[in-house]
Amino acid sequence: RTSDVYIGMNVLRSGINSPVINRGVVTRLSTSVQVNFGGNLAWFADLIVTTDIAFGGDSGSLVLDEVDRSAIGLVMSAAEEEGSTMVCPIEAVQDALDVRVSDKVWSP
Repeated sequence: RTSDVYIGMNVLRSGINSPVINRGVVTRLSTSVQVNFGGNLAWFADLIVTTDIAFGGDSGSLVLDEVDRSAIGLVMSAAEEEGSTMVCPIEAVQDALDVRVSDKVWSP
């Protein structure tokens, strides 16, 4: 759950574009960012920011709590030049799509 996410939390991301599992750390919470989509600017609020765990083409990749493997969000944007990844909280995704993600989505 997003409410359980904290700064310093270890996270995992298994990519759509890059199939390896990347490890990272949550660095900021409740962040608002402006993103340029081909010349069109859009504002996004209440995002989770992690260290650089995603690359171009990885949008939509699932981000998990490394300890209990629960979903915390989906990659929204990779800011490789800044060394960070923007993650949309899983509750916002579930609410927008009217779906639910299992508590445990992956276990090695």
